[in-house]
This record gives sequence, C-alpha cells and structure tokens, in this order.
Amino acid sequence: MARAATWGGLVVLLAGCAAGDQPQQELRLSADTYRLPVHANSYPLPQRVENMALLRAAELTLQAGYDRFVVVGRPSTENPSGDVVIRMVAETDPAYVMALDAKHLEQELRLRLAQ
Repeated sequence: MARAATWGGLVVLLAGCAAGDQPQQELRLSADTYRLPVHANSYPLPQRVENMALLRAAELTLQAGYDRFVVVGRPSTENPSGDVVIRMVAETDPAYVMALDAKHLEQELRLRLAQ
C-alpha cells in the first residue's frame, strides 16, 4: 500500500462521487490507457477520495486483463479539476516493476472503503 501514498496530497473526486459514490463514465484512450474524469471537492475525507480513485483504476486494470498500472497524469494543486490518466502495463513493460499492483490495491481498498 506504500505506493498509494505516492499520490501524496492529491485530493480528487471521481466526478459524481460526492453524490453517492457513483463514478462518472471513464474514457478509454487506447487499449491500455484510460482517462478518469475528476474534479476537486471539499470532501470531508481526502484519503477516502484518493482511495476511491485508486480503486476505480485498479478495477479497470483488472477488467482489461492487466495486473498493474501506472498513473501518467493527474490534477495538480494549481489545477485541481481535471483528469487522472492511467496506463496499464504488461509484465514485459519496463514500467512494470514500479507499477501499482491492481489486485492487491483492489482487495485492500475494498476493505478500507467498507469501513
């Protein structure tokens, strides 16, 4: 779970999550890349928001048949509204070693978010 901390102070919300934790439709950019629409929000639990974004990225990764992903784009503190872009990586990809483990994240985050 240490890699989830690499998102640092990222306080984003999958569009629509504030109204019932229902994410807005993501956009498939290529066979291994997705854009997740997000917007800044004054959500009372920033860690929950971060966990929800990571969970959705993990779900998409597993659904696409990959087991790891990297975050290649995200909102900044200067521009908090924007998109999170993830790229799923195959075992032969050099980024695989540093990528987030989707199955591990999904399992761990489902437990955390259920609390």
